[in-house]
Amino acid sequence: MNDTEQPNKYQPPIAIAGCSCFFCLVFMLRVARPAVLLLNVWWAELLVLASLPFIVTFAILYRSDWHRETEKMKRIFILLLYSFVILCSVSFLAVVGLAVLSVYVYDFTAFHV
Repeated sequence: MNDTEQPNKYQPPIAIAGCSCFFCLVFMLRVARPAVLLLNVWWAELLVLASLPFIVTFAILYRSDWHRETEKMKRIFILLLYSFVILCSVSFLAVVGLAVLSVYVYDFTAFHV
């Protein structure tokens, strides 16, 4: 098998990239946020906090065998687009999860006191 052929039962690494993006985002928000807040510029803070999860997601997708049949620049562009979509999806799901959790905690403490 050469580099352009894919195995029959090959699964795209989106789930692995999504999980690693989530854990990297949590790491950046918990560990690196105090240092990033020293920048005092909202767009620079957002750029720094989102850069590592994006880079990790892209690296996982790029090192996989996914879309090896396409030419190099087109593959890089496609994987950058997938990385951006994964980062946005993970961020959206994290915000929705935190909103649901906060509603649950608020309802639990309001009615069970």
